[in-house]
Formats: sequence, C-alpha cells, structure tokens
Amino acid sequence: MRKLIFLTVAATMAMSALANAQPSDVRRLCLGGNEVPLEQKISACTAMIESSQETQQHRAVAFERRGLALFDKKDYDGAIADYDQSLTLNPKQVAGFINRGNAWQAQGNNDRAIEDYNQAIRTDQKNAIAFYNLGVAYEDKGRWEFDAYVNEGSYEEIAIRLFDLAILLNPKYHQALNNRGDAYMILRQYARAIDDFNQAVQIDSHEALYFKNRANALRFVGQYDRAIADYRKALALKIDERMTKEINGALKELGAVTN
Repeated sequence: MRKLIFLTVAATMAMSALANAQPSDVRRLCLGGNEVPLEQKISACTAMIESSQETQQHRAVAFERRGLALFDKKDYDGAIADYDQSLTLNPKQVAGFINRGNAWQAQGNNDRAIEDYNQAIRTDQKNAIAFYNLGVAYEDKGRWEFDAYVNEGSYEEIAIRLFDLAILLNPKYHQALNNRGDAYMILRQYARAIDDFNQAVQIDSHEALYFKNRANALRFVGQYDRAIADYRKALALKIDERMTKEINGALKELGAVTN
C-alpha cells in the first residue's frame, strides 16, 4: 500500500468554534498533535464524547480525532467505527470520509476506500488530498487485481488522471507527482516518469524514495551513471533497512561500489 495522506482540519474547526472559551486540558489533549501520547489522546477524546457539555459539532470532532489515534494503533475496526459516528454527527465532514477511506485501505478493502474518497470529492471538489488518496487506491487495486488479459494498465490510467487533478489543485503536491511517476513506470512510459520524479525531487530533496524511484526509471532508459548517483543520494538520506537493502542490491547489479 502506498503512502496515504490524512486530513486533520477538524482541530482547526473545533478551536475556531471555541474561540470565545478557554479550551480545557481535555480538549487540548484530544485536539493535540503527535506530541500527545496516543493513550492520553484516546482518553481525552472519549471524555469529550461522553460529556453532556459538548456540542454535537465538538463530539463529531472528538470521534474523528479518536479515530486517528486508533488508526495509529492499527485498530482499524475501531477507527472505522469512530469515523462512522463522526460522519453521523456531521455528514459534511470531509476529513471523516478521507480518514475512513484510509482505514478501509489499510484493511485491504480498496472498493470501500474508493467509495469514501469519492464521497469526499462530492462534498468538496477542490480537495487535493481526496483526489490523491483516490488515485492511490486505484494504484493498489491494480496491483491486487492485475489481469494482463482484462485490466492491464487500466487502473494506473485512472490513477494518473486523479493525480493530474490533485496536482492541478496543488502544483507543489510532491507525493502526487511521485505516485504519478510510479504509475507511468508501470505503463512503461519512462520519460514521463522521470519528469515527474524530477519535479518531486525539486520540491522535496529530502525524500529518499523520490531519488530511488528516479534511479529505477533511469536504469530502464540506460542512464546508469545517473541512476547510481541517485541511489547514492537516497542512501545518504534517512531510510529504513528494507530500502537500504534494495538500493545496495541495485548498486551491486550495476557494478557500483556502495559507500
């Protein structure tokens, strides 16, 4: 599964609604970012949900925020249940559809994820994250349901059109550029893939994945020296053991000495 983007506008909305009141510690912990430990966030959001003093809007936000925390704990069923509650209380909450779609996709249910991302787009047609995540879902669907005689490349072509829309809405969307490049790679359109990876690297030169992907594309067009340089740039950045092993293997195949 490719990297998904979560929408967390709910906290901003809630804090705006509370502008005339001093947020309590419970609200601060529930609406806080990554600095708040997951268990504290879950407990705080639960307190907001169960409080008779909270408005329906605030409870919808608390469900959505608790869903994000449960997702981080890999409790996808719990996250989906909370997003369901959040959307029941606020059916126009785009974040709920996007984040529930992410939970469905984490469970391997691309069709349910696609339904939610489409609903997010129907709610907000200018939401680049919804178009991007929908494209990711179609890419994954193509990998799980590949049939050379039936759908070869069809899901990737859909994904490309969706990434086009995401990039149109946000020209600096480097994740969408990278994923569109990856889709072009599957379609063997290497020049277009390299162009997208070039743009992704220009926007975020600290993401090793973009250098690795560009190196892979350069290998396919015979530009081995440039590919080696990109692999080495990727190794110099923060990467996990799996990517390190993959890149060192590629360098070995190219007869290059790793640093």
